[in-house]
Amino acid sequence: STGGYVTAFNKYMLGYTVSKHGIRVYADGLRHILHPEGIKVSVVVPGFVESRMVVKQAKQGVKFFGLVSNKDACERIVKGIEMNEREIAFPALLYLVVRLTQTIPLFFKELMMCFPILLSADPYKTMDDIIKKPMTHGLNEDSIREYQEKEKAQ
Repeated sequence: STGGYVTAFNKYMLGYTVSKHGIRVYADGLRHILHPEGIKVSVVVPGFVESRMVVKQAKQGVKFFGLVSNKDACERIVKGIEMNEREIAFPALLYLVVRLTQTIPLFFKELMMCFPILLSADPYKTMDDIIKKPMTHGLNEDSIREYQEKEKAQ
């Protein structure tokens, strides 16, 4: 996940970002260790992919930047494996933005905390409100597009 490249700015992201960073670093190590034996290792670094979890969070008001369909994600992963890419990252713009944020000195990241508008793209910023609401159910096979169409029809 691109979450493996970001600094956790809230309590909901901390465990997630740490685990994704660890997986990415582990895969990098495996790639180097197994290369002499002809074994190839790629790590998948997706942004937000359409899923039941994403649909449920969208219904609760969470916004997702650069949402990718399952079909597009699968095609990108297969292409990346075929090309032996070290990192199979998508969507490209989100990945670029996330990687560029790594070049920002820590002082400026901490300064950003003083300007909530700069953090408004954080999909988890509304989690404190969301967890206080009763969660809806019946999402089984709903997709983001189906959800959005239902919202427009209402």
